[in-house]
Amino acid sequence: MENLDNYLKKHSPNIQVKYKKDIELFLEWAVPFKLQENEFCLQHFQGYINHIQEKSIKNHAISMALTALRHYGYMLVSTGTANEKLAADLYIKGIHKQALPSLLSYEEVLRIFKQWQPKGIAGKRNKVILGIKVFQALTEDELKHLQPEHIDLTNRKIKIPSTFAGKKRTLKLHKIQLESLQHYLLKTRLTIMAISEKESNQLFISLGEKERFNNITNKMLQDLKKQFPQFTSYTHLRASVLAHWHEKYGLTKTIKMAGHHYIQAASQLKKRY
Repeated sequence: MENLDNYLKKHSPNIQVKYKKDIELFLEWAVPFKLQENEFCLQHFQGYINHIQEKSIKNHAISMALTALRHYGYMLVSTGTANEKLAADLYIKGIHKQALPSLLSYEEVLRIFKQWQPKGIAGKRNKVILGIKVFQALTEDELKHLQPEHIDLTNRKIKIPSTFAGKKRTLKLHKIQLESLQHYLLKTRLTIMAISEKESNQLFISLGEKERFNNITNKMLQDLKKQFPQFTSYTHLRASVLAHWHEKYGLTKTIKMAGHHYIQAASQLKKRY
């Protein structure tokens, strides 16, 4: 456990004890599989989460176990112990309370983006949001913190500020996005501000009284799932896009483009994967 102790040093002593206890329980559960640390795969981590859920453990405890297992997985990556498949799956799919369904092909992702045509002024805004999810794979938290100044149409770039969800970075805009983004910045956003009588620095503004960004994305999700049953969640969509990036650019570049906070755990990936 020496490697784990070193990896968890940044946390308080109490949190370290809790994480190590959850990891020990996972390793005890995994004993019958007779696996070495370099043989673990995402299904083992996900299987353990399913196991403790069946025991009716409280949500808080399950969330703590999820975080502990993520740290354990990233520790395995940082020490060069994890096999290539586990390293990729941790960064692309992640460990969740419910395992993600089969990922969408990138062709399917593009088809959904092109065929989804929401109506009205809000629809124009929502199409831009979906485009940023599809082409830059931003999280909800990152989208919420975007401001107009972060969009550089001249150089075809988007500057993503550092948030709890991801690291600061700059990504290229896809040519498909440019026209709709320009129209949104020059017309649609100003119209929404006028209708809602709001003054805001945020790039995306709701038409209703409530300011919460997820009011926008929750309605989008309902509409997308209704029209495209294979679209299950934004996490599912993001993992599908990251899987495409992984195939095209490799794991190290994918992690950087995704703004992953655990990029330090991937410092050994470039020469190994």
